[in-house]
Amino acid sequence: MLSRIFKDDTFQFGAGNISGYIACLLAVLSFLGVLAFHFPQYLTTPNCGRPMMWSFCAS
Repeated sequence: MLSRIFKDDTFQFGAGNISGYIACLLAVLSFLGVLAFHFPQYLTTPNCGRPMMWSFCAS
């Protein structure tokens, strides 16, 4: 079955393999980001919720 999916070992321009892999990677990262926003107590550290000090931006 895998031999049908991966026909050859090289990437060819215009075949859509690279964009497909990038799309799948971005989909997984987006899903993990949504999980981190919905469940911050499990997937983030307490330092992420603390407001940042922006005094260096003030003139």
